[in-house]
Amino acid sequence: MNHEALGQMVREARLARGMTQRQLAELAGLHQNQVNGIENAHLPKYYPKLLNAIVDALDLDRDEVFALAGRITPDIEDALAGNVHALKRVRKELAL
Repeated sequence: MNHEALGQMVREARLARGMTQRQLAELAGLHQNQVNGIENAHLPKYYPKLLNAIVDALDLDRDEVFALAGRITPDIEDALAGNVHALKRVRKELAL
């Protein structure tokens, strides 16, 4: 989990596209304070919906974003859903 690196990645991608936090928030369907929270590593929880919105709006690598946020991507979580033991093991290994 590296929220600072995630924030830096999002900020750099947003600035490279010449966008303000407000513009990114509108494009991603988020509130500006959520974008600010991501960029400054101040969000208490990084929900998949929020991360997916940022990934889609900035065309970032989904696996990298989720890893930096300390989350399992929804497709992997769905794949492991039938095997609770495996899901618990992955969460434990990733310290989630």
